Amino acid sequence: MIKKTLTLVIIVTLLIIQNSTMVFAANTQNYIRHYAWSSDWGAKIFAFYIDYSASNYTNYPMKYIQNHYVSAFNQQPLNPEIGNGNCYLVGIDFTDSSSGTLIGTLDSSKFIKNPNGSIWNPNTLVYFDLYSSSIISYYSTSVKTINASVETIFHLDPSWIPSNWTDYTNLSFTF
Repeated sequence: MIKKTLTLVIIVTLLIIQNSTMVFAANTQNYIRHYAWSSDWGAKIFAFYIDYSASNYTNYPMKYIQNHYVSAFNQQPLNPEIGNGNCYLVGIDFTDSSSGTLIGTLDSSKFIKNPNGSIWNPNTLVYFDLYSSSIISYYSTSVKTINASVETIFHLDPSWIPSNWTDYTNLSFTF
C-alpha cells in the first residue's frame, strides 16, 4: 500500500513539474523625448525613460503574467537642456497580438512602491518605481504572443505648450 501511494505521489509530482514552466521575460526600456515651449523658458526637451518587466509562466493550458515592475526616471535631471515635470503610470493593457483581444488590464491602483528598494544613481530623478503581484491569466492550448502596453502620462503646468502627453511602452510575451 505504501509503495502504491508513494508511486502515485511521484507520478503526480512529475506531471505537475512537466506542465509548469517558469520563464522570466526580458525587461524593456523606452527613451521618450518631447519638446515643449514656455514664454518664460523658451523651448525645452523633456526626456525620461520608462522601464517595464514581468515574469510569465505556463501551467498548461493556463498561462500567467505576474510580478510587474515599472518605473519612470530621468538620468540627467540637472542638465539645463532637460526640463522637469511629473510622470504618472496610467496602467498596462494586455492584448492577444494575433486577434487584438484584450486579455486583461492593470491600472495604477494595483501597484505599490517597489518593495525591493531599487538602487538608483544619486543623480537620477525617479518619477515612480512600482510593483504589482497581480496576475493576468489566460487559457491557450497553443503558443501565443501577448503584448503588454504600459501607458504613462507626462504633465507640465499649463504655461507650457503642450502641457501634457501620453506615451506607450510595449513588451511582448510569447509562450
